[in-house]
Amino acid sequence: MKLIFIAGERTADGSDAYKQYVAEWLSNEETVCVTNADFTRLQELFQFNGIPHYETITPDCRRVRDDLRIDGYDNFDYELARLKERLK
Repeated sequence: MKLIFIAGERTADGSDAYKQYVAEWLSNEETVCVTNADFTRLQELFQFNGIPHYETITPDCRRVRDDLRIDGYDNFDYELARLKERLK
């Protein structure tokens, strides 16, 4: 399983602030920068208004759940293990 960080920016290249944040906090993670227009399309597709927003999608593109809540980075491993058990 992968955690993918998606951010909306004016351009798909991202701002200097976006690049600095990714370099500092997400250097070993999968990141995707999309235009604000594409981010709006994601909001419409997954029906969310606020961020962060979490989705669980299988490798074959099935939406498993949209109610995953991660309260802090330390809780992520626990929640991920719990989700893996539920998917067995």
